Amino acid sequence: MGAVRMRYWVLMMVLLLITGNGYAELDNQALFEKGVDAFKEGRFQEAVDFFSALISVVPDDAKAFKNRGVALMNLGEIDSAIADFNNAIRINPELKGLHSNLGAAWHYKGVYDKAIACYDIDIAQRPDLYITYFNRALSKAESDQLDLALEDIEKTLQLKPDFAPALSARKDLQEKLQQLNYNKYAVQTGAFLVETNANEMKSMLVEKGYNAKVVTLADSKQRSWYLVRIERNWDHETAEKTCRKLKEQENIMAVVRPVGKF
Repeated sequence: MGAVRMRYWVLMMVLLLITGNGYAELDNQALFEKGVDAFKEGRFQEAVDFFSALISVVPDDAKAFKNRGVALMNLGEIDSAIADFNNAIRINPELKGLHSNLGAAWHYKGVYDKAIACYDIDIAQRPDLYITYFNRALSKAESDQLDLALEDIEKTLQLKPDFAPALSARKDLQEKLQQLNYNKYAVQTGAFLVETNANEMKSMLVEKGYNAKVVTLADSKQRSWYLVRIERNWDHETAEKTCRKLKEQENIMAVVRPVGKF
């Protein structure tokens, strides 16, 4: 199956343009601020020129490399942007937004595994930034990891419930999963509004040797439910047999549910 194309733009960390505070020379401060102003006004080549001038005199300025990289991205010069983001990471790997911007660059090159790896790093550094989960979801969707993409969309909406692109993407992903999983069934052992409770049941099943996972789906009221399921794309009869096994051998009640549906 080919990659599922998503119609959403990856959101660059352009709002993380960092002020030039801390420069020893006023001329360097002025170059940085001119670069920022040019970027904000959409004069991306001029922004590149200002940041390049700054880098020529301060070659270890991670902020200048980062911001020049974002400007280059807007000019479509993806390879040069990747080089700038990597230079910034070499100088200061803790600089906010770096790994996400590098992830966006890899996404636009179609190298989704590298994009996801970059977003993983940024999420580890800043686990409460909704944009990074959204961007990672798009890369996962493009690499056919639809279930995992939907989980990231749900995390995005937990952090920012009114984020319209994520609401729309969730609907699209759910529809695509329903199309792909037509006439395929899972065994559901629990449905929870609290994720911790779902994870506890999942861990119990895994310890017993079942390939269980937590699936996040929304109900008609747009509430996120954490569903504990054993999914192997069974037909209905095979799923029913597993339900009976769980009840008879494990004393666990279960129901058969269509894959990808609440």
